[in-house]
Amino acid sequence: MDIFRYGRNAWGQEILLGISYDLISYFFFIALAIIFAHLIYKLIKK
Repeated sequence: MDIFRYGRNAWGQEILLGISYDLISYFFFIALAIIFAHLIYKLIKK
């Protein structure tokens, strides 16, 4: 699994197209974990 996606432009130079779509699920679940951890922290801190 590549982290970045690359392509070639009209002159044959390698260019960065973006990040791999395979990583979206990982970032989604990490974001959910951070949100829930923050929620639990706020409830306990009350």
